[in-house]
Amino acid sequence: MPLMTCVSRIPPILRRLSVLLLLAVLTLSLTGCSSLSRTVSDLDGKRVGVLLAYETDYVLFPRNRAELVWYDTLADMILALKFNNQVTCAAVCS
Repeated sequence: MPLMTCVSRIPPILRRLSVLLLLAVLTLSLTGCSSLSRTVSDLDGKRVGVLLAYETDYVLFPRNRAELVWYDTLADMILALKFNNQVTCAAVCS
């Protein structure tokens, strides 16, 4: 039986619902839900990359439980995070 014949037998409302469900699942899986939102206390004991003289630098500097590594540019910090493994996480402002 050809595929078009099988698809044409599905009522249009079910096709729309299945497409919406698929889009919802893809959206939630790609956004990562809450995996990126962290509190400051989650950074204790980690090497945190921060941009020099940015808000994250001023917020995290008084905390002596996290080891801060300062970077001049965002590109340098991302490279250190992704490829060099110099830092365990990066703190950025949104």
